[in-house]
Formats: sequence, C-alpha cells, structure tokens
Amino acid sequence: MSIPYVPLDERGWRLTMDLRPLDLAQWLEVDDRRDEELAFLRTNHPELARDVTEGEHPVAVASRLIQEDLGVLVHDDTWRLQAVCVCFASRWSLEQDRYHP
Repeated sequence: MSIPYVPLDERGWRLTMDLRPLDLAQWLEVDDRRDEELAFLRTNHPELARDVTEGEHPVAVASRLIQEDLGVLVHDDTWRLQAVCVCFASRWSLEQDRYHP
C-alpha cells in the first residue's frame, strides 16, 4: 500500500522560512487545476488580464506562469529577499518583514 504524497514538513507547522536546498526537478508543483486557475482572469474578466510588456520585472512575468507566489532570496552576508510576487499572502506582510529580519 502506498502512502499519498503530501507536501508538508513532517516536523509540523512553525512560522519560519525553513530554508533548504531544492530538488530542481520538482521545485514547482503543477496540479490538474493549473490551466483553469491561470486562465481565470482571461476567461472571466478579460478587461483585467494582461500580456507581458517589455521591461516588466522577470518575477512578475514568471508569477503569471505558475500557481505559486514567488520570492527570490540572495545570499551575501545573510539571506535577503531580493524580489517577490505574492498574490495571496496568508498572515504575512512584506512591509512588516522589512524591519524584522
């Protein structure tokens, strides 16, 4: 009997970033609702849908191609959030985190 894959940390929930290396072959999880979710605006509210424009930030462009929020972390002396596109933040605010590393 196989156990279904559930992408949750087995240690339980905690409010941290929990940084660790990714398996690059599976870092984006695409499910069977992708096309429906990504086509929603174009189908139901075409006046709001936008195409990519020249000079647009790559993170903003990429965020419209996947179902997830995106954040780019860069390591210099410490990890720093360099770019982010968060559409549905849950108990998180970029403005609040600017002052609390």
